[in-house]
Amino acid sequence: MALILIIDDEVAFAEMVTFALRAKGHETAIATDGLKGMEIVEARHPEVVITDILMPNFDGIETIRALKKISPETRIIAVSGGHERGYDYLGSASTFGADAVLQKPFRTSEIVDAVNRLLNDPYIVHRAVS
Repeated sequence: MALILIIDDEVAFAEMVTFALRAKGHETAIATDGLKGMEIVEARHPEVVITDILMPNFDGIETIRALKKISPETRIIAVSGGHERGYDYLGSASTFGADAVLQKPFRTSEIVDAVNRLLNDPYIVHRAVS
Protein backbone atom coordinates (compact mmCIF):
# COMPACT_ATOMS: atom_id res chain seq x y z
CA MET A 1 0.00 0.00 0.00
CA ALA A 2 1.26 3.52 0.77
CA LEU A 3 3.85 5.07 3.06
CA ILE A 4 2.15 7.42 5.53
CA LEU A 5 4.16 9.80 7.71
CA ILE A 6 2.60 10.87 11.01
CA ILE A 7 4.08 14.04 12.51
CA ASP A 8 2.85 14.66 16.04
CA ASP A 9 4.53 15.46 19.34
CA GLU A 10 1.98 13.29 21.16
CA VAL A 11 3.60 9.87 20.76
CA ALA A 12 0.51 7.97 21.99
CA PHE A 13 -1.60 9.65 19.29
CA ALA A 14 0.95 8.85 16.58
CA GLU A 15 1.13 5.23 17.70
CA MET A 16 -2.70 4.93 17.68
CA VAL A 17 -2.85 6.26 14.11
CA THR A 18 0.04 4.00 13.11
CA PHE A 19 -1.75 0.93 14.47
CA ALA A 20 -4.95 1.78 12.56
CA LEU A 21 -3.12 2.45 9.26
CA ARG A 22 -0.93 -0.65 9.50
CA ALA A 23 -4.05 -2.74 10.12
CA LYS A 24 -5.22 -1.54 6.69
CA GLY A 25 -1.92 -2.50 5.03
CA HIS A 26 -0.13 0.84 4.99
CA GLU A 27 3.49 1.38 5.97
CA THR A 28 4.05 4.18 8.47
CA ALA A 29 6.78 6.40 9.85
CA ILE A 30 6.57 8.72 12.87
CA ALA A 31 8.24 12.06 13.59
CA THR A 32 7.74 14.10 16.76
CA ASP A 33 8.12 17.52 15.14
CA GLY A 34 8.12 19.14 11.73
CA LEU A 35 11.91 19.26 11.37
CA LYS A 36 12.23 15.52 11.89
CA GLY A 37 9.23 15.01 9.62
CA MET A 38 10.84 16.96 6.79
CA GLU A 39 13.97 14.80 7.08
CA ILE A 40 11.79 11.71 6.60
CA VAL A 41 9.98 13.33 3.66
CA GLU A 42 13.28 14.02 1.92
CA ALA A 43 14.62 10.52 2.59
CA ARG A 44 11.51 8.37 2.08
CA HIS A 45 8.97 10.39 0.03
CA PRO A 46 5.69 9.39 1.73
CA GLU A 47 2.47 9.54 -0.27
CA VAL A 48 0.53 11.09 2.63
CA VAL A 49 1.67 13.19 5.59
CA ILE A 50 -0.56 13.56 8.63
CA THR A 51 0.64 16.55 10.64
CA ASP A 52 -0.43 18.07 13.91
CA ILE A 53 -0.55 21.85 13.93
CA LEU A 54 0.68 22.72 17.41
CA MET A 55 4.18 21.25 17.85
CA PRO A 56 7.57 22.45 19.06
CA ASN A 57 10.51 23.32 16.79
CA PHE A 58 8.62 23.50 13.48
CA ASP A 59 4.84 23.67 13.71
CA GLY A 60 2.28 22.16 11.36
CA ILE A 61 1.73 25.31 9.31
CA GLU A 62 5.48 25.62 8.70
CA THR A 63 5.55 21.92 7.84
CA ILE A 64 2.70 22.25 5.33
CA ARG A 65 4.35 25.24 3.66
CA ALA A 66 7.68 23.41 3.39
CA LEU A 67 5.99 20.26 2.07
CA LYS A 68 4.22 22.20 -0.67
CA LYS A 69 7.55 23.63 -1.80
CA ILE A 70 9.69 20.48 -1.80
CA SER A 71 7.09 17.78 -2.41
CA PRO A 72 3.92 19.26 -3.95
CA GLU A 73 2.59 15.81 -4.91
CA THR A 74 2.46 14.69 -1.26
CA ARG A 75 -1.05 14.71 0.12
CA ILE A 76 -1.46 16.36 3.51
CA ILE A 77 -3.92 15.82 6.35
CA ALA A 78 -3.76 18.41 9.13
CA VAL A 79 -5.03 17.51 12.58
CA SER A 80 -5.41 19.70 15.65
CA GLY A 81 -7.04 19.79 19.03
CA GLY A 82 -6.32 23.52 19.31
CA HIS A 83 -9.88 24.73 18.68
CA GLU A 84 -10.36 25.74 22.31
CA ARG A 85 -7.64 28.34 21.97
CA GLY A 86 -9.82 30.61 19.87
CA TYR A 87 -7.96 30.40 16.58
CA ASP A 88 -8.92 28.44 13.47
CA TYR A 89 -5.73 26.40 13.07
CA LEU A 90 -7.33 23.96 10.65
CA GLY A 91 -8.66 26.78 8.48
CA SER A 92 -5.12 28.12 8.22
CA ALA A 93 -3.87 24.62 7.39
CA SER A 94 -6.33 24.44 4.49
CA THR A 95 -5.29 27.88 3.28
CA PHE A 96 -1.64 26.83 3.18
CA GLY A 97 -2.27 23.58 1.33
CA ALA A 98 -3.66 20.79 3.52
CA ASP A 99 -5.81 18.48 1.39
CA ALA A 100 -7.94 17.42 4.37
CA VAL A 101 -8.33 18.48 8.01
CA LEU A 102 -9.57 16.64 11.09
CA GLN A 103 -10.37 18.10 14.49
CA LYS A 104 -9.05 16.06 17.42
CA PRO A 105 -10.43 13.94 18.93
CA PHE A 106 -11.65 11.75 16.08
CA ARG A 107 -12.18 8.05 15.52
CA THR A 108 -9.35 6.11 13.91
CA SER A 109 -11.77 5.09 11.17
CA GLU A 110 -12.01 8.78 10.20
CA ILE A 111 -8.26 9.13 9.66
CA VAL A 112 -8.12 5.84 7.74
CA ASP A 113 -11.00 7.01 5.53
CA ALA A 114 -9.29 10.37 4.93
CA VAL A 115 -6.02 8.67 3.94
CA ASN A 116 -7.77 6.28 1.57
CA ARG A 117 -9.82 9.09 0.04
CA LEU A 118 -6.69 11.14 -0.66
CA LEU A 119 -4.83 8.17 -2.10
CA ASN A 120 -7.70 7.29 -4.42
CA ASP A 121 -8.76 10.76 -5.57
CA PRO A 122 -7.05 11.65 -8.87
CA TYR A 123 -8.69 15.08 -8.89
CA ILE A 124 -7.00 16.59 -5.85
CA VAL A 125 -5.44 19.83 -6.92
CA HIS A 126 -2.11 20.51 -5.23
CA ARG A 127 -1.70 24.17 -4.49
CA ALA A 128 1.69 25.80 -4.47
CA VAL A 129 2.29 28.08 -1.50
CA SER A 130 4.75 30.93 -1.69
